[in-house]
Amino acid sequence: MLPESYNVEKVVSWRQRAGGIELLTAWEDYDVDGWTWEPLDNIPKRFVRAFHAQRERLPPSFFYVVTRMRDRIGFKRSRGPARCLG
Repeated sequence: MLPESYNVEKVVSWRQRAGGIELLTAWEDYDVDGWTWEPLDNIPKRFVRAFHAQRERLPPSFFYVVTRMRDRIGFKRSRGPARCLG
């Protein structure tokens, strides 16, 4: 049985798709294998703001590593209709 809701831990990366922006989302109690791509509207705005603030503080080398991780798990899809909790 799947839980009805998931707690967002943080937004890790983003990508542009034909349907709009998707955010690579880390979930509480899940390791990197549990990260999923979520439509922007599925993620509470405070996590999106924290992601943008973090991007301003980190060196470009960090984003190289994150991009490689992002590409490795690029096949994963949204958790679907489950409700995201902040």
